[in-house]
Amino acid sequence: MRVLNYLWLEEVLESDGVWYDTARIADAVNLPRSTAKMTLEDLMVVGALKRQRGGSGEAGGRPPYKWQIADDMADYIHAAEVFDV
Repeated sequence: MRVLNYLWLEEVLESDGVWYDTARIADAVNLPRSTAKMTLEDLMVVGALKRQRGGSGEAGGRPPYKWQIADDMADYIHAAEVFDV
C-alpha cells in the first residue's frame, strides 16, 4: 500500500502523463529496488498501474521501467477516498 499511496500523493497519474521510475519509487518508500519492482509489477498485473520503458539505461544496461497510476484505479481511489487524511 505504501507504493500506491506514494504515487497517489505525488499525483503520478495516467491522465497527467507523469511517470516515475522504479528507483525513485523504491527510494521514496524505503524499499529495496527488487522488492519495489515486484510490488509495482503486482499492481500492474491487476490493472492498478501502467508501465513503460524509460529513457537511457543505467551503466549501459536496459532502460528502467517507469510507472503511473492507471486512470481507472485513480477513479476508484478518488471515489473511495482511500488515501484521504
